[in-house]
Amino acid sequence: MAPGSDMSYITAMKIKTGLVVLAMASRCMAGDIEDFVGGVYGESGVKVAPDMVITADGPIIDDGTGFITPNGYYGQNGDVTWGERGIVTQDKDLFYGSTTGISVGEAYFDNEGNTVFVIGDGITIKP
Repeated sequence: MAPGSDMSYITAMKIKTGLVVLAMASRCMAGDIEDFVGGVYGESGVKVAPDMVITADGPIIDDGTGFITPNGYYGQNGDVTWGERGIVTQDKDLFYGSTTGISVGEAYFDNEGNTVFVIGDGITIKP
């Protein structure tokens, strides 16, 4: 095929579309930053952008594969998040693992605006 032909343009557009879809899928697969900040990192914060929350410690940024925090990077694979404060997994509204950031009796807001209460070490409920 000669450069500039219709076929090479179509192939290039298919590749570009595929890359855009992959990028969008990775953003959808990434954890909700609100659940990370409240359930794993253990801070209250204000969401100022879809991928950024400002806490008392400083900004937390969701980079699509993990979270950049003032205390280091937290990696994420599926429902498992690990970093300085330990390893935590999430099953719907339940967080469990070697540590959770929030303490019993505290609450935080999830990405849908629901209040999530912490009733045990790593156990949360939504009323």
